[in-house]
Amino acid sequence: MANILNRFARRDIIQPNTIVDYVPFISSYGDFKKIEGIDVVINSWIDILFTPKGTVDHDPEMGVGLNQFIWEPMDAETLDYLKSELTYVLKFFDNRGTISDIKFSKTQSGKGLNVDIKVKFEDTYKSMTFVLSEEYMNLFRGI
Repeated sequence: MANILNRFARRDIIQPNTIVDYVPFISSYGDFKKIEGIDVVINSWIDILFTPKGTVDHDPEMGVGLNQFIWEPMDAETLDYLKSELTYVLKFFDNRGTISDIKFSKTQSGKGLNVDIKVKFEDTYKSMTFVLSEEYMNLFRGI
């Protein structure tokens, strides 16, 4: 076991002033993949967004509770509230990146919402897209 840990430590030398994380990724090289920079921020934001509010021990405000928006009418008022909630939660729990834009569009079936968040980290921009629908949220509940 120590041999595997030593190989892992030697292979992944981290540069100064670089944020690094590891995500699960199954390949012939191992079960983790190293990510850096804006990808670390996006991975963290995905974890925050899909954490139901009230489920984190000792931090009941952590998360968004996206599932509460599934049955809401997708009118301008709801979309404005969702946009402000996403912006607040992401700034509060992980302020390493900034949101340059949030756009909403209906899914092809019309029974869900596509959410596209433009993320800025240092001088890099990247889009983070996810679907807000009953079918998609059931994946996270194990149904």
